Amino acid sequence: MSWSRTSLTWPASADDIASKADVVLSRVATTQQQAMATLSQAAEAVSFRPHPLSDDAAQLAHLRALIEQMLVTGHRITVTPYDYGVGQVESSGSYLAPGNAASRLAEKLQGDNAPPGSHVQGLLVTANSLAEFADALTALTAVLPIPELCACARRSHAENTNAQERMQTPTGSATPKWVPGRHLFEPLRSTVAILGSSVAQLESLAADTQSPINKLQALASKREAWLEQQKQALNALKTGLNGSLYAINGSGAASGIAASLSSGLPSYERAHTAAVLLVSEQPMTFFKELLP
Repeated sequence: MSWSRTSLTWPASADDIASKADVVLSRVATTQQQAMATLSQAAEAVSFRPHPLSDDAAQLAHLRALIEQMLVTGHRITVTPYDYGVGQVESSGSYLAPGNAASRLAEKLQGDNAPPGSHVQGLLVTANSLAEFADALTALTAVLPIPELCACARRSHAENTNAQERMQTPTGSATPKWVPGRHLFEPLRSTVAILGSSVAQLESLAADTQSPINKLQALASKREAWLEQQKQALNALKTGLNGSLYAINGSGAASGIAASLSSGLPSYERAHTAAVLLVSEQPMTFFKELLP
């Protein structure tokens, strides 16, 4: 065995799989057209009735529009103790009091580069200790993963454990070192995905021995299971809401909203604070109800 100069060549093993699969898959279009022609002839002799739930479902078609109304666009701004020129940096760490955070948000809201929008939703997390602050951010970002808050949570956790980490002597790593894992690099990743999709069609055709009645029964069971999964997923979102924070929402002129940001804040003794302001020209119903 020795090193030799070579060039990239398409693997014969991948080409072999694709060629064998194509023997069957290349005939799918023609076979389906023949089946559709037969089905069309049979359909002329059959009377189809709407599903009993079709009318009820049609009356709820407006729910799609209600979902679309939740998807508002706008801008957000975040202040944390680690933002340059925002927090107070000392040898013991970075600090930001609630009042200073609100003042900075009010300043940005009325600045020359402030985005348009008369609807505002704000949230503020504050704590007396760094450990409490990090835990509160972790709980919040698990439900509301705003990128800037996620970064603040990671940094506050790192800063909280930094003193302990400095006391530990890490084991020197071997360089270079063995890294475990599947050798799934490009172009192998894309090749496996494409060939896997083709083979999945073969597997589907191979299993296509059921009668239409059995297929409909299987489809009905699959739909029922899927609906139950969606219900459980929504319940999981609901039960996952925990923790407390400060919130503010309102609408109107920027000057009036900016003046309101200083109302109801906790004392300046809470030295660890992060706050976010969402601004939109559309009502933010979902976030207003999420943060009442």
